Amino acid sequence: MHSKKLNSFPVSQRLFLHINKTIYSDLDTIWFKGYSVQGPLQQASNISQTMIVALLNSQKEVVESAQFLIFDGTAEGQIPITKSIGVGNFEIVAYSSNMLNQNLDCIFRTTIEIIPNKKNSYNYSFGFNRTFYRPNEKVEMQVLTYDKYYKPCANQELSYNILDGDKKIDRGKVKSNNEGIAYLNFPYESANSENLPLKINFETGSIESPFRENTYVLSVHQAIDVQLLPEGGNLVDGLMQIVAFRSVDDRGRPIEISGEITDAKGKSVTEFSTSHQGMGKFMMIPQKGEKYKFIIKSPLDYAHEIEFPEVMGKGFALSYMGSRGGHAFFKVAKNFKGSEEVTAVWQMDGFVLGTKSIYLENENTFSFAKKDLPNGIAKITLFDKGGAPFAERLIFIEASQKPIVDIKLNHKNYHTRSKGVIKLETLTADSLPVDANLSVLVTHIDKGINPLTPIPDIRDYTLFKSELSGQVYRPAQYFDKETDAKLIEYRADLVMLTHGWRKYNWYYELCHKLEPQYEYYNYDFYRGVVTKGKSVVPHAPVEVLSFGKGITMSESKADENGRFYVNPQFSEKVSPTLIISAARKNEFSRVKLTMEDRELEIRDSVVQLFYDELLPHVHHRNVDLYKKPGEIDTLFKLWDTKYIAEIFVVGSQTGNRITETLKRYSAGSTHLLTEEDFGDEILDMESMIYQLGAGLMVENDQVVNTSGGQLASIPIVLNGVQLRDATFTEIAYLSSDMIEGIAFVKGSVVSAELDSGGQDGALMLWTLKGKNVKVADKEKRNKFTSGRYGRVCKYYSPKYSNNKQKYSPVPDNRITVLWDNTVKTDSLGRATIEFYNGDVKGNYLVNIQGISKKDGLIFKEAVITLR
Repeated sequence: MHSKKLNSFPVSQRLFLHINKTIYSDLDTIWFKGYSVQGPLQQASNISQTMIVALLNSQKEVVESAQFLIFDGTAEGQIPITKSIGVGNFEIVAYSSNMLNQNLDCIFRTTIEIIPNKKNSYNYSFGFNRTFYRPNEKVEMQVLTYDKYYKPCANQELSYNILDGDKKIDRGKVKSNNEGIAYLNFPYESANSENLPLKINFETGSIESPFRENTYVLSVHQAIDVQLLPEGGNLVDGLMQIVAFRSVDDRGRPIEISGEITDAKGKSVTEFSTSHQGMGKFMMIPQKGEKYKFIIKSPLDYAHEIEFPEVMGKGFALSYMGSRGGHAFFKVAKNFKGSEEVTAVWQMDGFVLGTKSIYLENENTFSFAKKDLPNGIAKITLFDKGGAPFAERLIFIEASQKPIVDIKLNHKNYHTRSKGVIKLETLTADSLPVDANLSVLVTHIDKGINPLTPIPDIRDYTLFKSELSGQVYRPAQYFDKETDAKLIEYRADLVMLTHGWRKYNWYYELCHKLEPQYEYYNYDFYRGVVTKGKSVVPHAPVEVLSFGKGITMSESKADENGRFYVNPQFSEKVSPTLIISAARKNEFSRVKLTMEDRELEIRDSVVQLFYDELLPHVHHRNVDLYKKPGEIDTLFKLWDTKYIAEIFVVGSQTGNRITETLKRYSAGSTHLLTEEDFGDEILDMESMIYQLGAGLMVENDQVVNTSGGQLASIPIVLNGVQLRDATFTEIAYLSSDMIEGIAFVKGSVVSAELDSGGQDGALMLWTLKGKNVKVADKEKRNKFTSGRYGRVCKYYSPKYSNNKQKYSPVPDNRITVLWDNTVKTDSLGRATIEFYNGDVKGNYLVNIQGISKKDGLIFKEAVITLR
């Protein structure tokens, strides 16, 4: 069976990010869960342990990046959006280091938009007399100027520049009338450099509040993109062939067109029309030397001519004949005399499933079995006798065995701050429970999702993106079980014809920008102990070799207890291998570590790393992950993962500290949460600050008070000691299971007791009893943590479980009301997720995605309404 064969191959890795929105404000946070999928079976992959997530601006520059641990095929994390990142369109990319050595099409890439949190002093909107223009047509445009309150700005002077690429073709000034409207008329250029749209730049003349806005004027050639794509790759003289075509507008949206094909004399060869979302196909017998034209006649606005690709005088034509009886049938033909032998290679995700030698006099048919293949794209490639590929065809395999996902909502329509319940059931086609690892989001559709950049679909990225070039419009439709299977097969085959054979490298520039940014972070240091049997070896010499593009060596020595500390430097941009060697009484032991690929090779008796040294100091949140040295994956599970919290930090503790401190202030001046309020759920520091309900938030590494209408930084008091820097980083490592209490004291009632600040309130924290490590001693506090992986926070969502919380005056303007990246189905394939809605009314998307251990990809959507 093919599935067994596929399972036995070494596999490639693909990464997918499930993100919570595609529209963010410039003070927002990008929340995501990463899925690592291997091979055509789309199962959870542990090929690599490190996922790098980068945010790129429009110039392909990395403005933010971090690394996150992949465990059991998933990783989770977040990227805060700071003011320094800016606004506009950005790309999120995710990859592992070994992907930089493979086909870069597998790198995850999606577009998001970051919008200003505050309105600009001036805003523009533009209107045109046409959607696009032909040469020398008159452009008549209106510019509406309005302020942040949407009030028209009369007599506003605007400077403008009209640019054709880098060439400035006109400049001047216009002035708005009493309705805030300015008019600008000019002829459209007859020739454009590099066929680019004209760019018009407007800016205010105000020195106090300057503002700039751009708009673009399109020609008909820029407004519609039509691609002609012969089946197999080339038009060949005298052979009957299918030619597919695809038409989209400047934003990638399908355009339905029709027209005819003519020869050089204007004689009609055949007619064409789109049959599904801008895609269609027609048959013709091309002739070498003939100049064919693709003439669009409808719609009239897009009417123009496109020249055909050149017809080859000698060659082969490959055709897909359809499927029956569990086999895919193909035909290959040639247009020259003599016998010829070609080789057909049948593959999926780079794994060769079969080959055939085909002898040709004129034409021949052949088939390959597609039974038992998983969901995805299979590829047939033809090679000539010299081993060069000359034709290729993709077909979409719709597997019969896919998980069936069912969700039930307690309501379809909700009131503000009401409770929502999602009951999820995931089964196989045979009604067996599916062991699934999922993430669930509920996001406002209009305010959180750009219709041109919807929430990425895990099926699209793992099945389509790896093999297809270009963007598939609304890929979810090709996985819809409610649509007729024959209709889906026909439409999916149009996608294969119009996206499949052109393998342009869309990621070359992207990778070029990413590689210099990627590096292996240096650990604080490595700790270990040199042993012989159960005895330690004191004062043993220790050497450390780091193999990358070059070799570096450092030396150390064990102390009287056999313990050693080393700090190697990784300066190369490649995955280093580290060998730590220790000599002991004419014997030699070593441990070999490959930083990316989980390799932990131990020779002779053990040079013990981490376990004995680290374990007494860690916070046992996931005890089952602590394994003895020598087992697979020990290194990073003990050292660098989210499963190890930082050591406790406490100050002096005498009596009831919280009561003694807060009794000096009136009850109306204090917001307080204690360990009883947190329950069993472990919250990070930012979530606890939000849960106080005091109008506090974290921005630019400061805890700020928003209740007064302005953002004011507030001081932080930890265990009775005011932190000098008052940055959020100073307390970010704390979580609710390490906290006895957290309080916000309002206004000037606390300022007299502080060294500085406090006019807008103060945040106070008290930690639980634990190891007595001084608060100010950052070096000791961070001694057992590493900077390799980004800190994983929990998305905070308030609970309105009683009337006091439900009718709190603090506004809840969340656009994402639920982001849960820890959902796992139980032994029956079920899971229940609860959430509370906010105050923003409208339609919300319920989006569930994930992977299973052996049953493929999980995807399900629904829509709810908040009234």
